[in-house]
Parts: sequence; structure tokens; C-alpha cells
Amino acid sequence: MSSRSDTDWNPGTFRRWVSCTDTSTGPAEIVTDSGKAFIKALGNKEGPHVLACEWIGTKLAAWFGLPTFNVAIIQVESEDEIPLGHGRMAETGSAFVSRMERGHPWGGGVKELSLVHNIEQVNDLVVFDTWVLNCDRHPPDLKTRKPNRDNVFFSEEDAPDGMFTLKAIDHTHCFTCGRELNESATKIENVKDDRIYGLFPEFADHVEDGLVRKSLAKLAKLDSCFVRDLVYSIPVDWEVPRNVQDKIIELICDRADFVGGTMWRSMCAKCFPQAKLDLPGEEVD
Repeated sequence: MSSRSDTDWNPGTFRRWVSCTDTSTGPAEIVTDSGKAFIKALGNKEGPHVLACEWIGTKLAAWFGLPTFNVAIIQVESEDEIPLGHGRMAETGSAFVSRMERGHPWGGGVKELSLVHNIEQVNDLVVFDTWVLNCDRHPPDLKTRKPNRDNVFFSEEDAPDGMFTLKAIDHTHCFTCGRELNESATKIENVKDDRIYGLFPEFADHVEDGLVRKSLAKLAKLDSCFVRDLVYSIPVDWEVPRNVQDKIIELICDRADFVGGTMWRSMCAKCFPQAKLDLPGEEVD
């Protein structure tokens, strides 16, 4: 295996397979020369585009200020035998890997949230998921999809003793909710989707007007050149053509403008008693 990463974590050699799961992409736990990791590879039952969404979504989350796992792109070689979930095998080519951390997925309990030292970042998480149309944490329509609390991770790393760090994980369903990336990504109903994503009922007590405003303000700082370079870093063998990449760049930037200008009202209507608002019709500057 060889690897590509912009973090200090830089796995280079596959050493052994540990286990795999039958979740959507069938990720496997492996051991690399840089320690334990999870791998999502070509050959998964969801196809190559979910790997592109995972890569872009995780990098955008990190840019947005959300704690994420360290990630890298590695090359699976022909001699690397890596069973994936659903009875599949990793295929030769580019794969997404994330460093394993001590911790556990959120079980859904309210009391457990009191042990999260960065609980204020649920505001960032909701704004982020809405921006990237991430249906795979808490979807806006529970009639079509169930909430997935496993995608809220409580890490023991970088946290005070007895506390946890909330981390955003698994972004395979950003932009298209697991469907193929294509030129229709920028259709107007995607760009101007005004529903709220990522808002678990248990988060509501931690959503604050000022923190939502602060989070939305970050979107105005999005650099289109950064987005272009990120999307253009998608490996060729993940089969996202350049014309589709250009559409994804357009969607990310247009959504940032739309969400930054409209979401405060939507969040207020859902989370804040109108009587407490000083300026009910005000939008974020």
C-alpha cells in the first residue's frame, strides 16, 4: 500500500485484516504501519462515489471546525487481501482510511451528552449537515429514513478525564444521500432545500441563537479555490468525471450561500420560542 494524506497521520503499509461489518459500505478494521484504521474501499456494495463523498465531506467538516478522524487515501495493492462486509473483497485501487480512536458511537441518551466537553458544537454539526445535505445522521424527513446515532462519535482522545469529544464521522451520504454523483446535483431543489438536517431532538437544548449565527457566518468565508482543489483531489478510479466534479463544486458553494442566508430563520422556527427573539425576521449578516 502507498498513501496520500495532508495530516501527520500517514499510513503506508497494510499489515493485517482484523474484522469487517455489514453496514452500507462494509468497512473493515485493519492494522497499518501507523496503527489501527478503518478502510472503505473499491468493491464495496455502494460503489465508488460514496468514497468521494466521504473524502469531500470529511475534509469540509474539518475546514468547518468540526472534530473529525484523521483520514488518508491509500492504494490497495493486488497482494492485499482485505475482506469487506457483505461477503465482498477490497479491489485494487484508491481507498479511504480513517484512524481508529478510543471511544464509542452515541447511544442516544440525553445524560451522555452532559459528558461531551464540546457539546456546543452540535450547532456546527447541524449547520454542517444541512449545508452538505447529509441525510445519514438525522434526516429531515423521518418518514423516508431513520436517524443514525452511530454517526455521532464520542471520542476519548483530546478530551478531559471522564469526558468525551463529539466527532462527526461517516459522510458517505453527503450531497446525494448515497446515490450516484451526476450533473443533476446542482438542480435547484438541492441548492434551495430549506429543511434542517442533523437536528436530533436531544440536541435541541444545546442549540443557541448566538452559536447558530456564529456557525452560519463561517459559510461566508468559504473559498471556492479551496473547494475546487479539494474536489479535484478525488482519485480518478473513484469514477467522478471532471464535468460532475465541477457540478459538485458549484453545489457546495451555492449551498453555502443559501444556507448562510436562510437557515437562521428555519432554526429559529424549530428551536427558539419566537417571543425570545429580538428581531424575528433578521437574517445573518
